[in-house]
Amino acid sequence: MLHHRKDLVDLLIAELDDARNDLFVHIDPKSKDLDFKNLHTNHAGLFRVDPIEVNWGGYSQIRCELLLMKKAKEQGPYAYYHLLQGSSFPLKSQDELHTFYDTHQGTEFIAIDRNLSFRERVSHHYYFNECIAMKTRKQRILWNFSMKIIRLQDKLNIDHFRKFQMSFKKGFALWSITDAFLDYVLNHERIIRKMMRFSHCGDEIFMQTLVYNSPFCCKLNFIDEEFSSSLWYSTWVYEDVGLKRNQHNLLFCDLDDILNSGANFARKFEGEDGIALINAIKDKIHGKK
Repeated sequence: MLHHRKDLVDLLIAELDDARNDLFVHIDPKSKDLDFKNLHTNHAGLFRVDPIEVNWGGYSQIRCELLLMKKAKEQGPYAYYHLLQGSSFPLKSQDELHTFYDTHQGTEFIAIDRNLSFRERVSHHYYFNECIAMKTRKQRILWNFSMKIIRLQDKLNIDHFRKFQMSFKKGFALWSITDAFLDYVLNHERIIRKMMRFSHCGDEIFMQTLVYNSPFCCKLNFIDEEFSSSLWYSTWVYEDVGLKRNQHNLLFCDLDDILNSGANFARKFEGEDGIALINAIKDKIHGKK
């Protein structure tokens, strides 16, 4: 899922450019600096996913993920499907990653958080969830009106999620899943829409809730171990005590922690240290000094 920073996108695609990989790319039509025709690979397959406008926190994020899954399934099947964003980067070489997922074939790498305090994201209906970012005056008006509706639902003790009779789960939004579970997700697209159409930041909920309430729960890497269970490194995993960190961006001082984390991927590299940090990671995983 891409929407900006062609410099980071080019680094990511170059690192994934391996004949064993196919890349499925969705570029938000709002993007001003990304165009599919300007993306290139020499070895990996590169496929365009028909673009839809994606808004942070809205159901459009989930819809975009489903479009990516469908496109990949049309071209596949594959042993594993990995959801990445433009601010992501792998922490291991392609040989290491392919060996790892071959060895762990059948395991689902989906992060599930212990914290269940976000259930209101699905128990209440956020009717204007595409306006969460509130970038325009109209969006701010609609979102503020939505908040009034939320407060009313809260007073009336309304719980829209209860009817699905599922255990609520939440976690980190990026994942690595098998072909079997991808089939399961696509076969449950209607229930996903019913549960998540008016959710708040449902991209952190729908995969976690679906897998936890499915036969695939026993195939999870871990349960209730956010980040480590999906093998992603992110600053959300620890508190930034004494560090000036903007938008959870990784800093160069994180390098040792990142490399020693055992994770397969990391994000976000959008800060001032991002490019230098990626280059240092590349040097390490490719054995350069």
